[in-house]
Amino acid sequence: MPSGLARLTTDTRPTIRKGAVEVLFDILKDHGHLFSQSFWRNIFESVVYPLFSTGSSTPNGHINLTEDDSWNSETKTVAVKCLVDLYITFFDEMRTELSRVTSVVTNFIRSPYKQSASTGLSVFQRLTEGLESRLSKEEWKEILLCFKDSAMQTFVVFDKIVRMMQDIEIPDRNESYPEVERYSDNDIYNDDEEEANMETTSYAIIKLKNHMAQQLLVVQVLTVFVTSVNNSLM
Repeated sequence: MPSGLARLTTDTRPTIRKGAVEVLFDILKDHGHLFSQSFWRNIFESVVYPLFSTGSSTPNGHINLTEDDSWNSETKTVAVKCLVDLYITFFDEMRTELSRVTSVVTNFIRSPYKQSASTGLSVFQRLTEGLESRLSKEEWKEILLCFKDSAMQTFVVFDKIVRMMQDIEIPDRNESYPEVERYSDNDIYNDDEEEANMETTSYAIIKLKNHMAQQLLVVQVLTVFVTSVNNSLM
């Protein structure tokens, strides 16, 4: 039955996709206490992880996500929230999956889309708070490295936007020029170039604002993360 529901998560109808994800995780949560560790591993490998597998797997088993289209992203957003709640509930049975679950969550953080990045940060906070008193020092380190890797990717994108803005040249237009001088042979070309630069600048400013908001969220989540680590290791 879970595999059948998993197939429905790729249905073209949004209500079917969302419902299939929610019912799938409800079944796992309601009946998970009956599952053995080997059964859990099989469920995660064959049903849960494929929900996020539009990207590729790295050599260490981490999952790289790509946001291929809006409807698939919406399905993944619902799925990652359900995944974290399920993992917290059955952490003792699925402890060995900590690295891969954390990788799924933190890969949302590096998304260039504001909503997905915000979801990743909030779900990451939920994961660390839910496991706060149950993680060892090494497990905290493992989570921190995953978070650091994804957070650093957001700074790379931020730096690219800043450099893009620095490369834009918008020439000054002297409005006091005589009418005949202002409309030279190159006027149409210059206008087109200036308009293109203005459009690029406008786009860069919007992206910059989004990434600044994202960086603030990263700092807030990191603060909560450090607090959780200190509380659990005291």
